[in-house]
Amino acid sequence: MSRESSKHQDAGLFKRLLSKLGLASGRSGGRDGAQINYELNWEMSAMEALRVSTLGYASPAATSKLVSSQSETLKPAAHSDMPTSQPAMSPAKQAVRPDAQSVMVVDASDNLHATLDKLFEHMGVRLVSARSGAEAQRLINTIKPALILVDAALPDMEWARLATWIRRNEQLTESPIVLMAEDDRELEHVSHPWLEINDFLLKPFNLYGLQDMLSKYCRLSANVAKPAVRGVLGLVVDDDEQRLVLRRFLSRKGYHVPVSCSPDARECCLLLNGSKEVTSWLVQIQDEDKCIEVVSEFDSLYDAPVLVGLEMAPDSSQTGKERGNWESRLLDKLSRVAAKDELDAA
Repeated sequence: MSRESSKHQDAGLFKRLLSKLGLASGRSGGRDGAQINYELNWEMSAMEALRVSTLGYASPAATSKLVSSQSETLKPAAHSDMPTSQPAMSPAKQAVRPDAQSVMVVDASDNLHATLDKLFEHMGVRLVSARSGAEAQRLINTIKPALILVDAALPDMEWARLATWIRRNEQLTESPIVLMAEDDRELEHVSHPWLEINDFLLKPFNLYGLQDMLSKYCRLSANVAKPAVRGVLGLVVDDDEQRLVLRRFLSRKGYHVPVSCSPDARECCLLLNGSKEVTSWLVQIQDEDKCIEVVSEFDSLYDAPVLVGLEMAPDSSQTGKERGNWESRLLDKLSRVAAKDELDAA
């Protein structure tokens, strides 16, 4: 199936899923079977709508500049057009109004904003939508959101430019900024001290990952239950395309993947994430010595099991049956690792 046909199918699926996300109230205490089934259906629809609306179709190489060159161009001094001061504001706009229940999302995707609008209402949070960096700058002059989510692929400016602009706003210096990115190589720049990025959210993300992120910075509705998740996985894979394929597949199957990086970028990624919630590590490294080094390091630092020897994901030339067999074998490995971990804990 071509990527264009996949996009059309996902667009139709998104419209059907979004129509199901009408549950604005939280889960009640006393629920009958019909209510439970309705809420489970809502949660499954939310999971899939998020996956579709955050799913890109370009490879990492096509969606991001090379890290080696970008590390220099992202610095503030490299931007001749980066504002050195805040845009002029009238006296009436100088006082930014704090809003502890609002979350600004800066992303060009209409589908993502439509999905988040429904989900945020369910969680007791108000969405402030901005589809470009310039629109975010205008809105930020009137409201101080509890959290700002910035996509790495803005249509009008680099995300680092917007983040720096926010940090230069005296009234927003403490506002948390979360970077959203499909290409996990963008995260290597998040640790730069002058950016002051608080966290990151990898695309495609699911309901568990979204709610977990929001709960760190916002006060969610007391009736919102924690979404189900099959596992919280960390990926250390040396092939960029394979890593993206694995992350998309695992997200579709109900796993949360907060850590995803190449072996050489693991130190930066782990410093940002802390890896406290990872329940299993998936390691795929062609260099045997490097693989042994990473596995030994994880065994000594973390309690989570490490799964190595992953099969390469099938490419477009292979049949649907071959892809299905690969998916089944991977899920079987993950389930056996999880079962062994639960047995050891008992």
